[in-house]
Parts: sequence; structure tokens; C-alpha cells
Amino acid sequence: MSQVSYPGIGLFTHNDYWHKLYRPIVMLPFSPKRINTLFNLYSRKNPDNGLLVKQGSVPSILSNCTSDTNGVGDKPVKFIVHGLLENKYLSKWMIQLKDALLSYEDCYVFIVDWSDGNSLPYEQALSNTRVVGPVMALFISELMDKYGLQTKNVHIIGHSLGAHIAGYAGQRLNGTIGRITGLDPAGPQFEGLNNIDVRLDPTDAQFVDIIHSNAEKCRPLIPL
Repeated sequence: MSQVSYPGIGLFTHNDYWHKLYRPIVMLPFSPKRINTLFNLYSRKNPDNGLLVKQGSVPSILSNCTSDTNGVGDKPVKFIVHGLLENKYLSKWMIQLKDALLSYEDCYVFIVDWSDGNSLPYEQALSNTRVVGPVMALFISELMDKYGLQTKNVHIIGHSLGAHIAGYAGQRLNGTIGRITGLDPAGPQFEGLNNIDVRLDPTDAQFVDIIHSNAEKCRPLIPL
């Protein structure tokens, strides 16, 4: 198979604008159904037991999880996106970050679970990010249509491959998202690629910030 097409997501081929020097192996992404991206919704009303929803099932999700009946209003909406080989059960940082965000301000927090598509080989998980990002964009668009969400109030926090997923989502929404934070964005097969369609870049949101915390990369070249 040389290409795949997923309605509302896009057409993907083995030759999609990749630089063969930096990304020699290009795999076709799994289908949205196979990746099965899930959104776990938390709020101050419902801080512990996330309400599990999928893209396409938004209209009824807020009734049991929030105190707002007419829309999300001006509350911030946060998305936490994991990377390779992570999920919300094994990667406790997502729960800790969710708790910190809810403690800091009255907001909605979605933990995005794409663990059906983030396994090895790395090249496959990398390719699957190109589907998860657009699925997130569709989900955010549903919140906009059904609950009046304003993209300026959206903050996507992505770790590793999740940072680039955030970029793909922001790109689909024409850079209108308020903020994207990349936590140690994945480097392998992204570094050296100049095409901004390929990776998280400053045009994907109104404000894009990157936090580097990789101790291996930050250690001095000469021992102190």
C-alpha cells in the first residue's frame, strides 16, 4: 500500500514532504479508529474520575462534569498529550499536572490518550502523530460549535511526540490556539527538517513555548 486516506483527516503517502536524510523510513499512519484517541475530562467539580469521551461524541459530555449549562464560557481549557510508550495509568506526571492545573485555576483539563498508537517501532508512532493531531483539532472544533469554546482559551501541553501532536492540532486550527507548550519535544527524525508542516513551530499557536528538561542533553561536555 503506497497511500491511505482518512475522511476529515487527510491523505498520507510514503513521500509526504520528508527529507530522506533526516527521516529515511516513512510509515503510513494507522487509522483514527485503530489509534482510538480518547479524551479524559476533569474539572474542579469532577477532579478525580475523568469523563471518557471521543471525538464525535461531544454534545453531551459537559452535563455531568461541569457546573456550566450554557457553554464553557471564558474558562481555560487545557489538553495534556503524552508521547511514546506513555499512558495516563503508567505515566503519573499527567495526573500530577492535571491536579496542579486544577489547583491553580478553575479550568477544564483533558488528558489525551493515544496509547493504542504510540508503541514501537518509533517510526510508526511518529507517523501516527499526524492522525492524532487532526483528531484533536476536530475535537476542539466540536467544543467550539457546541459550547462556544474560544480557541484563545485553549492551552495544549504535549510531551515528546505529544508536542508535535499539539503542533499538528494547532496548524489545523490555523494557529488560533492560545498557547502550546512543548515539554522536551521529540528530536529524532524531527531535527534538521525545515518544513514547518512537519513539526511544532511558532506559527502553530498565538504563543508557543518549549521547556527542555532532558538531563542527558543538558549535562556539560567537559566534566566539572
